[in-house]
Amino acid sequence: MTTSLGRVRIVDFSRVLSGPYATLILGDLGADIIKVEEPGEGDATRENRPLVNGQSHYFLSLNRNKRSVGLNLKSAEGQDVARKLVARADVVIENYRPGKMASFGLDYASVAKVNPRVIYCSITGFGQDGPLAMTPAYNDVVQGLSGVMSLNGEPDGMPVKVGIPIGDLAAGMFAAMGILAALYEREASGNGKHLDISMLDCLLGMLGYSAGWYFATGKSPHRVGSRHHSIAPVGVFRTLDGKDLILAVFITKFWRRFCEAAGRKQLASDPRFVSAQARVENSSELYPIIEKVVASKPLSEWLKLLAKGDVPHAPVLSIGEALEQDYVRHRHMVIEAKHPAYGPVKMVGPVIKYRGEAPPSSTAPPMLGEHTAEVLRSYGFSESEIGRLHDMGVIS
Repeated sequence: MTTSLGRVRIVDFSRVLSGPYATLILGDLGADIIKVEEPGEGDATRENRPLVNGQSHYFLSLNRNKRSVGLNLKSAEGQDVARKLVARADVVIENYRPGKMASFGLDYASVAKVNPRVIYCSITGFGQDGPLAMTPAYNDVVQGLSGVMSLNGEPDGMPVKVGIPIGDLAAGMFAAMGILAALYEREASGNGKHLDISMLDCLLGMLGYSAGWYFATGKSPHRVGSRHHSIAPVGVFRTLDGKDLILAVFITKFWRRFCEAAGRKQLASDPRFVSAQARVENSSELYPIIEKVVASKPLSEWLKLLAKGDVPHAPVLSIGEALEQDYVRHRHMVIEAKHPAYGPVKMVGPVIKYRGEAPPSSTAPPMLGEHTAEVLRSYGFSESEIGRLHDMGVIS
């Protein structure tokens, strides 16, 4: 089992998705994640349906390898406990609106006074300052503001958001990368720092060549559905048996292989389609031909022909079909852990792998407050202090 971050303790005040996704990644790498939750309710996603044995699919998907501490941050006593937790933390992460952690006395300036080595990561929709800083933000909002939504959907249809919450997930990934870089820097400098992660910044940073298109031409790229702005043929095509096949014929070598696999060698030498640029310029003629060709055979036959011809392609799978592939089993991308209430919990497994090492074991996502006493004991709290805090409603 990998323990890459086994010496790193992270106090996690984040909720819902962006912050928990960051600590999911870091927990998979071996960090000790102490998840601080509000007593009684906990992370809001604990209520997200569907529920199985009283447990939310949403919460279970994002919170393995974490210890839950139920702590009332609205009380002075709860804030005192939190200050003790962060004083010995390597990393503190939160995703409240700017100013909220300061109201608890747990903002970066306050924490750094007692722990100058702390890496403090704030995730918000629009950063810690600026014209949008106090604006409420969700994945849908930042997809709209980033331009990402304008690219998604069919050319003659409405803009459509990306099917997964890419705004939150991107923020979580960049937060995890930033934390790792800051920890590495601290090894040399001895100093902590405050990371300011904006969901909108993250999606803007992922525009890649779409932003380059605008900088180069002064025009925004338009929606092309599952096709590509500057490469053809790329897209989803319907087969004879009504199933969907995606073709990714990105270079001329693969175009020739596709034509041979399809039994249409003459298309490869057709002047309209012989080069990459010609295929793009004549895409209005090319795509109807490809649609007709693909519609002539069932999906199973196409999969055999294209695999044999080494043409980039795939069936368009449902989530369930994707998770049941042989590939997923081979790569250990579905894992299982035993939960005290839910029973065996299946989860998408860790993405980062180390050649020659066994897949890491995982603990099930915690019950609310499951590790409160355990964590407080490790910080030197006595049984009588823990009991008093519980009786006061400060901890759960």
